[in-house]
Amino acid sequence: MSSKNYGRVKILTDMVLNGNIDHDKALIPKIIENALPYHYQNVWAYTTNEQWYFNDTDKILSKQKFIRPEIDNKFTFATAKSVVEINNGYCFGEPFKYVTNEAEVNKQDAMTAFNKCLKLAQNHQHTRECAKNGAKFGISYKLALKPTEKDLQQGRFFRIVSDIDNFHTFKVYTNTIEKEEVLGVTYYDRRVLNENGVETDTKETVFNCWTKYHQWTFVKDSKGV
Repeated sequence: MSSKNYGRVKILTDMVLNGNIDHDKALIPKIIENALPYHYQNVWAYTTNEQWYFNDTDKILSKQKFIRPEIDNKFTFATAKSVVEINNGYCFGEPFKYVTNEAEVNKQDAMTAFNKCLKLAQNHQHTRECAKNGAKFGISYKLALKPTEKDLQQGRFFRIVSDIDNFHTFKVYTNTIEKEEVLGVTYYDRRVLNENGVETDTKETVFNCWTKYHQWTFVKDSKGV
């Protein structure tokens, strides 16, 4: 199976965001439009990998090998899901506890508070979810969000979300040697409501976007605007 045909593509851009609201507001939709074809290619790769290597491994026997076809050993393993679950539980079943080598009491206290926040945010459950997605798709996402007032009252200074659909999420990097992160995007479709608040047959796409400067929401209507 050729990695050229089935591998995940890293999405790159030459466009530069600078934190200026008017500048970035005009540029981000262009970055998204340019990135989506590559993301759709990755979605096809996710689907193929999940089907071949996670759900229906017997079909590996019928695959074609395009690179060096003379080396064509094929092995199947019908319990891939079990292996992923066992390894995932072994590696990530217990919560991680972070420590510091600093002797200062305030830094020790800060690390204790950080571990408490991770426990309140149920970080280890999210880590297991990410590990499972990583085993299936080669990449997974975990998002840390700002706390609500209720979170702060409970001593939780950030919220963690891991239930992020790979099929509707992608990241864009600079087209430079550093490959710096430019934009994170997760999107979904929703039906447009009429003046009475009733759903219509018209759909629009909502793009939630994160840069190192701001968080954005863009809506693409049924006409593609």
